Amino acid sequence: MANRNSPARSVPGEPLLGLLRWQAYETRRTTRRSTATSATGEPGPQGPVGPTGPQGPQGEPGVSMLATELVNVGPTGTIVWNYGPFPAVPVVTATVVSSNPRFVTVNPINTTSATIRVWDITGALVPNVSVRMAAFKAP
Repeated sequence: MANRNSPARSVPGEPLLGLLRWQAYETRRTTRRSTATSATGEPGPQGPVGPTGPQGPQGEPGVSMLATELVNVGPTGTIVWNYGPFPAVPVVTATVVSSNPRFVTVNPINTTSATIRVWDITGALVPNVSVRMAAFKAP
């Protein structure tokens, strides 16, 4: 329950309106500044450079790109992209190069190839579209 003489009691029947009015008043009020502030002057000259520390440990190896290629999907809307034999199944990404809304699926993926299908927004396969493919070493 609101206390007497609080912002919630300033407008009878509308406690929220009173709080909002009080908050608006407080935000317009200038902030009080302490009179005992330190004098600020020009900054001094830069200090000398410290000694060089020891070299840190070597980081984890980065992700290496295995293969990239711009492939053209055939008249069926499907293509098998062969990227060579690799020791493990890579992470494969595909980006459609088109001015129209298109979706691409990459499935199945194995160590030598991936099957790419390009779809439009109605769910029909789209023929003769370029797709930028990339295969990365899995982390």
